[in-house]
Amino acid sequence: MGRYPRNARNAKMKCMSCNAPLTRTTDEAWGRIGAALLGSTALYLAFCLVLATGLPLTQDVSLTLGILGGFPVWIGSACYAVLARSAVRAALVLVGAAALLGGWAWLVLSFQ
Repeated sequence: MGRYPRNARNAKMKCMSCNAPLTRTTDEAWGRIGAALLGSTALYLAFCLVLATGLPLTQDVSLTLGILGGFPVWIGSACYAVLARSAVRAALVLVGAAALLGGWAWLVLSFQ
């Protein structure tokens, strides 16, 4: 027996007892990588924007705190995208969180 799960072009091989696919597809791997890169970057930028606009500090200090505080968010969201159950779920969660934070930043900017 080979090492499982292994990457393959399709997941037609199934487990005899639980009917789960024995391999991960390359489409799923590329989807997770795409969600990790694009979704985590969108979430990072939205988080930086919220901190830069919402903190009651000077603009340069708020921007610095946004960039430095957003780095762990970026790394954590990229790890979440790789470890999520599916690529679609990871992309929806990350883009949804980025949209919520972006809306919050837009509200802060519109009421200043």
